[in-house]
Order: sequence, then C-alpha cells, then structure tokens
Amino acid sequence: MTFKPVFLLALGAFGALTGCAVAPVDGAHAPAAPPTVSPDPAALEHVDANLARLRALDVFEVGQLVVDLPAEASNCYGPCPGSEPIIAAAKVKAATRLAALTEVAVTAAAAAPASACAMPAVDDNLAALQALRIVGVTSFLEAQPAHNPQCYNLPCAADIEAAKATNCARSEKLASIAGAAKGL
Repeated sequence: MTFKPVFLLALGAFGALTGCAVAPVDGAHAPAAPPTVSPDPAALEHVDANLARLRALDVFEVGQLVVDLPAEASNCYGPCPGSEPIIAAAKVKAATRLAALTEVAVTAAAAAPASACAMPAVDDNLAALQALRIVGVTSFLEAQPAHNPQCYNLPCAADIEAAKATNCARSEKLASIAGAAKGL
C-alpha cells in the first residue's frame, strides 16, 4: 500500500507532538522492554533521613532529591504506562547516590581544616555540588552578624567577628565536601 508510509509518518509526527510514541507496525524496530529493577527499600526509606543529615551540616541550602527520569518515562502527561520499572530504577539510583553523598559530606565536613579563613571559592564549590545533580543546592548559608542594642542596634565588633568565623568554617566545610564528592 502506498498510503501506509505516509499514514505512519503522519501518525508518528502526531505522537511526537503529543509526547506519546507510536509503535512500528512491523515490530522490527520495537523498543526493548524496560529493565525490571525492584526498589531497594533500604535506600528509599532513608531519603528523608539523609536529606536531614545534609541539612544538619548547616553549610548550604539542601533542596529535594534529584531523580533523573528518562524522557520516555514521563512524556504522557505524567508517568507513561509501562514505565514503572524505569521510574523505580531511577528512584533507587537517586537514593543510592544521596546516601553516598551524605556519607562523604558528613565525613568531609568533620575533617575540614580550620585555617586562617582563606574563604575558598564558595560559588565554585556550590556549582560543583549542583553539577552532581543529586540534591538541589541553592545557596551558601551565610551567617549574618546580629544587631545588638548595646551598639546602637548595629552589629558589635564581636558579632561581626563571630559571623566571619562561622562563614569561614562553613566555607571550609563546603570546599571539603565539594572536593570529596567529585565523581559521585
């Protein structure tokens, strides 16, 4: 039939525009079945605890867990039918990476050197953690000196120095975490 390729082309274009794939008629180019991965309850059950541990470091703002889903799993206005194993595998992978990052970050933050406050490149270290795409990393938690009524409601010199020391320690921890997390 001469209309078959045109019809399939039109149907394929419609599917691409609407986000749903059209299966080939002859079956020769049928996509492989998605891998079946059973979720690891241990990794998935500790996501909230691991996010809380990262937040407790008090170094950078920790957002949500980043789960990288392949486009074919969610092109149908939500999860596509049959993509549940792909989604489960992506969640397990994300939870496992989060657990690894948490362990590395806790260890690195505890071992961060206390230096004469060189204030390592905070923006570069935040960018390195953002590039890992494990959790949302939005900003450095910078301590602000408290306003003190004894200093005309301005920060006293001691308050300014305390904030600088806190920021220095946090930036050292951030640099240590970013360095230790490379390659995760």
